[in-house]
Amino acid sequence: MQPVRIYSNYNIPSVITSNKPKQQNKATPVAFKGGLVTDVVQVASKSNKSILGTFDKVLYSVLGIKKTATPEILEKFQKEFQNLFLREDISINETRNIIKNYQEIAKIKDDKKFTHEIYTELKKNFGFGHVDLPLEFRELQKTKAGTTIASSNVVMTNVSIHPDIKREKAPQVLFHELRHTKQNFLAACYDVKAYVDGIIMRLMPDLANEALTKGYNLSKESIDEGKLRIMASMMNRWGMLVRPRVPKSTMGYAKQCLEAHINYTNPHKNFDNYINNFLEKDAYSADAQFEKIHKMSQKIKIKEK
Repeated sequence: MQPVRIYSNYNIPSVITSNKPKQQNKATPVAFKGGLVTDVVQVASKSNKSILGTFDKVLYSVLGIKKTATPEILEKFQKEFQNLFLREDISINETRNIIKNYQEIAKIKDDKKFTHEIYTELKKNFGFGHVDLPLEFRELQKTKAGTTIASSNVVMTNVSIHPDIKREKAPQVLFHELRHTKQNFLAACYDVKAYVDGIIMRLMPDLANEALTKGYNLSKESIDEGKLRIMASMMNRWGMLVRPRVPKSTMGYAKQCLEAHINYTNPHKNFDNYINNFLEKDAYSADAQFEKIHKMSQKIKIKEK
C-alpha cells in the first residue's frame, strides 16, 4: 500500500444550535470528526517524462540553466498561471511579478516565515489577496491512513498546516488547499443554497450523534438556523456569493465543483470514492503541475524594465 499524505477539514466552527440554552461552541478537531475532510492524496513517485505538462522543449531548457525570460517564455508561464489559479485576468506584467516574488520568497532562510510568505503570495495569485483567510500553524490529526499535514474548510475561514511541514513541500501543499478554496468559492457562487445544503449533509451524521450523546433534540428549526448562520458567515468574509461572480469560462467547472461538493465522501469511510471525487482529482492534478512550474520559475531570469 502506498503511503498517503492527508489534508483534512476538521477545523469547522459549530454552526447548529440545539434546544439547550445558546452558548459559544469552541471549534475542535473532534467536533465534526470525519464529516468535513478536504482531501486525502496518494503520494506516488512520478517520472520526469511528464514534467513539462503543457510546456514544450523551448521551456524545458529552463530546468538546467538560468534563462532570461523571453516574451515567448513569459507567455507560457502566463497561460500556466491562468489555468492553475483559475484566473483569466493574469497579465504578462503580473506573471513577471509572480515569478519575481517566488524567487524573492525562496531566499528567506527561516522555514516558518518562508511558509507564511509563500502562502500570502499564493493567496494573492488565486485572487484572494483582499480576503481575511489566515494561515494557522498547528498539529493536525493522525489516523491509520497517515498524518494530516494541512487543512482547509468548506466555510472558507482559514487554512491550517502542520508546523513541521517540510520547506520543499509547503508551496505545493498550500497551493492544493487554496485550489480547494477556489473550488468552494466558485461552487458557492454558482448556487449558495445548494452549497450550504451540502455542508449540512456532510455534518448531519456527526450532528445527529452529538445530539444523541448529549441528549438534546436536533430540530428542523435548529438546522435551518444553522444554514443561515453558515451563509451569513461566508458572505461576511467573501461578499455576496452570487452566480454573476463566476466567470463564464468557468461556469461548467463551478457546476462540477458544486456537484462534487454535494457528493463528497469521507476518506476514512470510503477512500476510493473520496480520492476519485472531482474536487480531489482536480486539486491533485493541479498541485502536481504547480510543483513543476514553481520549480521552473526559480530558473528564470527576469529583466528589469
